[in-house]
Amino acid sequence: MTPETTHATPSAKPAAKRFPRACHRCRKKSVCLVTIPYRSQMRHDGTLYSVDLAALTVPRCQECGELYFDNDAEEQISRAFRQQLQLLMPEQIRANRITLSLEIAELATRLGLNTELLTNWEEGLQFQSRAHDNLMRAFFALPDVRSALRVDGINPTFGSVVGATA
Repeated sequence: MTPETTHATPSAKPAAKRFPRACHRCRKKSVCLVTIPYRSQMRHDGTLYSVDLAALTVPRCQECGELYFDNDAEEQISRAFRQQLQLLMPEQIRANRITLSLEIAELATRLGLNTELLTNWEEGLQFQSRAHDNLMRAFFALPDVRSALRVDGINPTFGSVVGATA
């Protein structure tokens, strides 16, 4: 998880802390935002993936090279990972839910999920599995799927559930 060649570039997004600031490693006041190419590995659904970012903006000590992975850097890596795996982005999940006029708890119930899990996906704190991503895509896009996954469990369109006993 080490960066390749580094190029100092100011961040377009304002930083939460002022720069330069002191480095925890060498104690010199030389931590500044830089933009670097970055490669990392992440596991998802049991498979290890390589995630490449052409331009990761991250605080780095100009003296000792220590990188500081703050929330902004972690978010950049997470977004790149979601894009690479073609998973729904947190804002897409939220926008689709709101378009359907559903509260988080209602959508979670209809998808058979824990509300906290769905909240974590909407806030970008956790990655949804490929199966859950596919289920959400089908639910958001297809009225028949939404009808089949009604809260009351009664589905007049498709009749009885296969395998259900009377």
